[in-house]
Amino acid sequence: RSTTHHPPPLQARVRQFYEFQWIHQHGVSNDFLRDLPEALRSDIAVSQYASLLQKVPIFSSVSEHVIVMLSERLRPAVTMQGDVICKQGMVGHEMFFINRGLVQVSRFINFVETGIRQLGDGGHFGEIALLAPDRRRTANVCTLTFCDLQILKRRQFEALQRQFSDFRRTVKRLSDERRASETMMRKLVQAQRFPKRKSDASPSRST
Repeated sequence: RSTTHHPPPLQARVRQFYEFQWIHQHGVSNDFLRDLPEALRSDIAVSQYASLLQKVPIFSSVSEHVIVMLSERLRPAVTMQGDVICKQGMVGHEMFFINRGLVQVSRFINFVETGIRQLGDGGHFGEIALLAPDRRRTANVCTLTFCDLQILKRRQFEALQRQFSDFRRTVKRLSDERRASETMMRKLVQAQRFPKRKSDASPSRST
C-alpha cells in the first residue's frame, strides 16, 4: 500500500527502515531458510547464532544439540532508533539478542530514570522473562540506533525444557540462584533505607 498519504516524517521512517534492512540483510529475511534441507538449515542457524546464545549464562553449558534447537527457534526483528523494547515492571515473554545496533538500559531509581549501561553487537537482554512466567522486567531498554535483533520466545524456551531434562535442571538452578540473589538485594536495600534504631533493637523493660 502506498505511503504517499502519510505525513512526511512517517514516510521518512519507513524509507529508513527498508534501507537498513536492505544494507544489513541484503533484502533477504530468514524465511528463505524454510526451503532448505533440514541439516543445512540447522548448520546455517548454528553458524549464525551459536556464539550469541553461548554468551548467556542459561545457555553457556548446555549440550550442542540444545544449541542447535535454540538457534533454529530464534526469530528476526528490526527496530528503529528510539523504539522502547522493554518497560520496567511489565511482564516479559521473550529475550533478545543483538546482531547489530546499540541499546540503552535504564531503571527507575527513586522515581528517576537512570542509565545503567549500553549494549551493542553481540549483547543480550530480557533473559529474566524466560525463567518464570510471572517475572516482570527489571529495566527499560530503548534503542539508540537501528537494531537487527533475534528473539527467543518463552514458549519455545519452555518446550525445550520439557524435551531435555538436563537443560531443565540447569534452568531451575539458575532461576533459584537469581531469585535468592534478588531477595538478598531487596533485604539490603530495605536495611539501608530503614535502618534499625537502637531502641528498636533492644528489648523493652517491663515496669
